Amino acid sequence: MKIVLDLTKLLEEWKITKEEYDKFSGLAKKETVWILPNILVWFGTILIFCWIASFAKSIEFIFALSVIFIGVWFFIREKLFKDWWILSSIFIILWTISSSWAYFELFDFYSDWSELNYKIAIWSVALFIAAMSYFARSALLAGFSALTIWALLWVWTSYYSATYYFFVEQPSLTIAVYWALSILTYSLSNIFSSQIERLLLAFSRVSFFLVNMAFWIWSFWWDKEYFISNNLFSIWWLAFLIIMIIFWVVKNKRFTINMSVTFLSIHFYTQFFERFWVDPISFIIAWFFALIIAIALWKYNKKLN
Repeated sequence: MKIVLDLTKLLEEWKITKEEYDKFSGLAKKETVWILPNILVWFGTILIFCWIASFAKSIEFIFALSVIFIGVWFFIREKLFKDWWILSSIFIILWTISSSWAYFELFDFYSDWSELNYKIAIWSVALFIAAMSYFARSALLAGFSALTIWALLWVWTSYYSATYYFFVEQPSLTIAVYWALSILTYSLSNIFSSQIERLLLAFSRVSFFLVNMAFWIWSFWWDKEYFISNNLFSIWWLAFLIIMIIFWVVKNKRFTINMSVTFLSIHFYTQFFERFWVDPISFIIAWFFALIIAIALWKYNKKLN
């Protein structure tokens, strides 16, 4: 568990001693002093990699280079320079994403790209990223492994002319799968050590986010596969969010409470304008309810602080 402490305030309120203040401040400075050198070397190495990659004439070369760099930075982190943990972790994440992309391209090139091979490629990439998240101790990679699975559920994004698109073709299935994954990883996080707990929680939170995204997209449309109307999706989503807010308040999980309340606001906003359209009165009413939700969320977070 990571927490934020105002050491100066704690010292002023006599909640910690001067010796404890000096001890914790010293630990903080030790962690901070290496951030700038790590970042500077990171930028330099990025430029070197881009220069090397510019000579690449094949995907095989990029894949091999990425795998080699993963091994190099693991060796640097574990055997040579303990203080370069931040830099090493950044590069392990970078090369993991690069090698995953190159592997996917190679799989496409060397296989007939049937539906079965497509699923094998996605699952292997998802498992690889999940494994690398463990070895790299990276919550970012854990979140990416959850995002990778959505390709199997035909969830995808697109960009065109300053416009972003988010597609959910099988909303009911997407909600069911990611909700199960979210529950499973959250339950497992209570069993394992703190380092693995952080990775499982990242996976669970991304899955929970995608559950709500699927609800949101299909609160406008029908699920043609299961003949579920957008109105029914809207009601289910509202009930789901209310139950989640109550559950997470009991569990005292601030991150998930904030996410649930945020999506509750989004749900209210979208359904309100779907029903009443855009006019001055609807804007005022929407602003009033949004203000109430914002104040309630601010009060809750302030109370926890």
